[in-house]
Amino acid sequence: MDDFLRGLGKLLGTLQIGNVAEWVGAVATVGALFWAFLVFRSDRLRSRRAEADRFTSYIVSATFMGDYSTAKYEFFNAGDTPVPLAYLVVRQPNGGNRIPLKFNGSYVLLPGTQMSFRLRLEQHSSETYSYVYFRDSHNREWLRDIITGKYVPVGRETVGPWLRYRGGPAARWKQFRQNRQGTPPKFREI
Repeated sequence: MDDFLRGLGKLLGTLQIGNVAEWVGAVATVGALFWAFLVFRSDRLRSRRAEADRFTSYIVSATFMGDYSTAKYEFFNAGDTPVPLAYLVVRQPNGGNRIPLKFNGSYVLLPGTQMSFRLRLEQHSSETYSYVYFRDSHNREWLRDIITGKYVPVGRETVGPWLRYRGGPAARWKQFRQNRQGTPPKFREI
């Protein structure tokens, strides 16, 4: 053991760790490189989302009719490039629909295209979760919650959880179980 400690002492004695100014400079350099990487990544994400943000979707009105409701959806491509593919994804506790958006028989929504339609919902619109799935001109996939306008992971469309859970712990657990036991979404064209 003494030989080990003497060897370690000799090794540490021969190391030259430099002065404090060199250490501070090295840490500052690494920090600056990390900060530059974060800024670059943020700018890149912002430029990607700029094109996706030009495709707008919203619910204009909702009408309650007893056990069900209807909602009027509107979509508008305000960008300079076409949207090659878009779907309205409607999720309800008892299942859902994935409706392709077609304008004049084409799935491509050209710049300036505006479309709207009314959809009957099996549940009230407050119990329905609507997303718009679309691809931009660079073939990047986006999934945006129509109500909040926030982007969600694309896997949320087909893999749970489909809902934004609400209520107390028992209600959240019930919604989670419904999502896990739900059937795959139905596909339907308008």
